Amino acid sequence: MEFPELAERAVVTGLPQLRVQIGAKHFLPVEEEYGFQNHELTVERYSYVLLDEDQDVVIRADPLPRHQTDYKKHQLRYFPHHLHDEKGRIGSFTGRIEDFVTDVATRLAIG
Repeated sequence: MEFPELAERAVVTGLPQLRVQIGAKHFLPVEEEYGFQNHELTVERYSYVLLDEDQDVVIRADPLPRHQTDYKKHQLRYFPHHLHDEKGRIGSFTGRIEDFVTDVATRLAIG
């Protein structure tokens, strides 16, 4: 399927979900909901999660607006986007899947 058809199918069929296995011990479930803004496909809602082999959350990112500050009580730089880590801390996050994948690669020391 090419991009326009794939995007249309994703918008029409609801919340696309993807689960990627990383090595033998980690999984990356990705959920995104799309919309259109100025004739461009945009990510309206998302959930990006890194799970360990026991299915415990290592890090998780979402745009839910209930968190406005990080774990040090500083305003989130990209509110409402934020990142939860394995220690329950809240951190700033851009909302971009590319940045989440970079963080995952750094945490797992994937070159």
